[in-house]
Amino acid sequence: MKKHLIAITGGIGSGKTVVSDVLRVMGHPVYDCDKNAKSLMDGSDEIKSSLIKYFGSEIINDNGIDRRLLSELVFGDASLLQILNSIVHPVVVKDVMDWRNRQDCDVAFVETAILKESGLAKIVDGVWVVEAHEDVRVGRVMRRNAFSEAEVRARIAVQSNDFEYSGLPVYYIDNNGEKPILPQISSLLSLF
Repeated sequence: MKKHLIAITGGIGSGKTVVSDVLRVMGHPVYDCDKNAKSLMDGSDEIKSSLIKYFGSEIINDNGIDRRLLSELVFGDASLLQILNSIVHPVVVKDVMDWRNRQDCDVAFVETAILKESGLAKIVDGVWVVEAHEDVRVGRVMRRNAFSEAEVRARIAVQSNDFEYSGLPVYYIDNNGEKPILPQISSLLSLF
């Protein structure tokens, strides 16, 4: 039995979480990179030590990592973002691999917005890209996060939209609201 690991990716507001939730309801395991990365950062003295080394002791407060301050520091500074990613991404990739090895099924999924940048593209067997028009995505994120349109568009502008992965099969899920998601997911699952 080959164990497949499929990435679910797409830009902010595209609907990655909706696809992941449908898969979970269908009984498929899905690793949530955002949620698990936060947990790994909070629970790892090694990560905290590295963050203090590069970002200063004020990055840690009584509640743990000051994510607001960390975001302010790395947003717009590519070199600091690269340092943060070099600290966190290898830990997440290892955790995904450990998690996948514990799953007793043919196919499992990993939800991530930054597949290439994180290094996860090197360990997955295929990619499902969730797509939606930018205006649809902006509206979703504005409702979900109470961001202004300008804030959402700024976040979209800094996200990679390069979903070409050398040597990996790539499939697209249309989540503009015009095509039902479930038949698209079912069709892709039939490939396994």
